Amino acid sequence: MDEIKATEDDIKAAQDRIKQLAKQKWKEQTLDRAKMIIERDNVYYIADRNRYLIEGANHCWTPMDPSGFRQYARLVETQEVKWFNENLHQLNRVKSTVVNTFNKTSPDVLNFLSTQDWLKPQEGPVDEIFNILFDSLSGGRQTVRDHIEKVFVYKYLHPEEYTLPCITISGEGGVGKNEVIEKVFATIFGDQQIAALGTEEAFGNFNGQMLGKTIVYIDEAIPSKVGAELLKRKAGNKTLQINVKYGVQGTYDNTPWYWLGGNGTNGNLFLSGDSVDRRYSVITVTRNLMHWVGKHLGMEVDGMGSSLPDGHPCVVWWSENKHHLSNPESVARWLHSVIEKWGSQAYAPSALHDEDYHALIEAQKSEFQETMEWVFDDENFTHIERPTLYQVYVCKCKESQSQPRQQKNFHADVKAWLHKNKKPYECTKLNVKIGDKKHRTADVYKSGRGTVTPNDHYYITFDELRRRDMVAERESNNKEMFEFEVS
Repeated sequence: MDEIKATEDDIKAAQDRIKQLAKQKWKEQTLDRAKMIIERDNVYYIADRNRYLIEGANHCWTPMDPSGFRQYARLVETQEVKWFNENLHQLNRVKSTVVNTFNKTSPDVLNFLSTQDWLKPQEGPVDEIFNILFDSLSGGRQTVRDHIEKVFVYKYLHPEEYTLPCITISGEGGVGKNEVIEKVFATIFGDQQIAALGTEEAFGNFNGQMLGKTIVYIDEAIPSKVGAELLKRKAGNKTLQINVKYGVQGTYDNTPWYWLGGNGTNGNLFLSGDSVDRRYSVITVTRNLMHWVGKHLGMEVDGMGSSLPDGHPCVVWWSENKHHLSNPESVARWLHSVIEKWGSQAYAPSALHDEDYHALIEAQKSEFQETMEWVFDDENFTHIERPTLYQVYVCKCKESQSQPRQQKNFHADVKAWLHKNKKPYECTKLNVKIGDKKHRTADVYKSGRGTVTPNDHYYITFDELRRRDMVAERESNNKEMFEFEVS
């Protein structure tokens, strides 16, 4: 009996060893397959989302819930899932969350952004097409070209900098905005870090395409106060509100350098004329790429229309040479040349506000702004009655065929404008003398108190002869008076 029992024990031990060896082999095969999948697909597990992430082409990440990933990786048994996750832990591929940032991060987060794949500068001669392109973007002005290059170089060397001014280029179409963004910059930073968007994609309800980008180009922008307010929430701010359709929502690092394009004659951004405009470099161009190609070839093409025929020498030259704008070796040499010029900048460049900026400010003046400047910036100004000031504004609106704002709102804005521009005037109720015997009280914008007379040298509140309200303006050049009748 003892011999029989011993034989049974030996058989059981042998069977246990076989099972153990089979399990060990199963585990090794699972771990080998797990390692292969993890390395091939660059797999991570993100704890706060309970999702596996796999990396596809162009660094695009695909999230999968645990059940979906189990099917994808053919993890049939629960034990296989356990071994797979143990392998992820050993390889430090279990992260608490994901971020998109150029700032330093802690080891427990997965950062989707990297500069490792960025194009590296390379010494060598720069192809002439780069000079032509940047002459076109800058309108041939060296200060403007230098500014664009400076801001670009600072972004390349300090990608975490979020205060870089947005480059706004308006005026002539076909100056090369798309070429520099989608060819030159995409070659340097990679297609996945570049986004060319329309206004709806940039300012609409869903702006997920901005997340984790190095450059965002907003095309065909239309100047408006609404658009300016929406852009102000992006350019120059540390964080960015992201809303991905059917996806993530939240606050993220504001990683892009913004470009704004448009072909309008009144700019592509509604400027405020104050410190808010520090976010924007304003550039207006009047000649397209073919003008600069023609200049390079010694040909005059101005006046030939917005597009040249296919066989034109300028078109042929551009077609034969434009490949340099996306050729890594050609772009690397241009990159080296601008870093050599501007790589030692100690601080981020300020916005460019030269003649283009001031011309656009002047062109975009509202009827309200024109009224305030015409009245309160007059060196001979002494006082003006409250109703008269509003009548001046109404006249300005009638001239431009625009709808005047309500009188109550108008005077609230006047008060704010006077305070902002440090004008020593306020509206107070004063006596207004009419002749020797008559007087009345009125609300008057004036510095200090005291009785006043109707200010008929510049402004008339009431025409006694015609018995109607009038506004009179004296032209500064010929000193003549002319009148606007106010209904």
